Amino acid sequence: MLARSAYAAGDLIEARRHFGRAHGACHDDKRLHLSAHWGLARVALRRGNLAAALNHIALLTLAAIFD
Repeated sequence: MLARSAYAAGDLIEARRHFGRAHGACHDDKRLHLSAHWGLARVALRRGNLAAALNHIALLTLAAIFD
């Protein structure tokens, strides 16, 4: 919730922080883990960091297949 709210408000630093914390805490819940990667990818895209966005999309895809 906090990550999505920060993202919607345009606070990308806070959004990245919260998505990152969610990612670290949610490895046991596949849906939340994938959602955290998607959020991190969206933040990276909005910041113009294509490499980081592609990295998170690749990790999201691999986690979806192998988790």
